[in-house]
Amino acid sequence: MIHEYHHVCRLHHLKKDQKEFTLLDTMIMEGLAERTVRKYLGTKFLANWTKLYQEDKLREFWNKHLEEKHTIKRTDPLHDVLLLGMKGYPYMLGYCSGYYLVKNFEKLSVKKSFIIQSEEFLSKNS
Repeated sequence: MIHEYHHVCRLHHLKKDQKEFTLLDTMIMEGLAERTVRKYLGTKFLANWTKLYQEDKLREFWNKHLEEKHTIKRTDPLHDVLLLGMKGYPYMLGYCSGYYLVKNFEKLSVKKSFIIQSEEFLSKNS
């Protein structure tokens, strides 16, 4: 419930047409929602996909699969393929990578997580 409610709040505050959402936007949205679950309920209640890969593997996946494609739009068929990890891509690739990008991001209030721009997470993780 917390995860999904975070999505509603972020979508409301971003005021961005969903057709304009990029893969990075979607990844960050999923990561922030799980980060909020961790804040309020603890790691025991995190989705299983948050624990699928080690950080070094996620960095490797970013370089190999996402770095050149994170700007594709939500309407591009490749968006969901990368997000979910289908057609030979690592399972739940976008979800896991989104959580990795936001997991250790400085002090970030839940309120700020509704409005922070997705690109800010790239500059802190590069």
